[in-house]
Amino acid sequence: MRGWISLGTIDPAAAVGDQVEIGWGEPNGGSPNPAVERHTQTRVRGTVISRPFPNRH
Repeated sequence: MRGWISLGTIDPAAAVGDQVEIGWGEPNGGSPNPAVERHTQTRVRGTVISRPFPNRH
């Protein structure tokens, strides 16, 4: 796919094609697990689609 994909929960009233803004990441830099990269919590914009992966045969 050569891109990032994230799954999250949104308002059930959101329709396919709606633009949404999602909080990405964990507070305070994330997990204390040393195998997990530290990060800053941020807001990410996206578009609602019916399934997270394209239907490829």
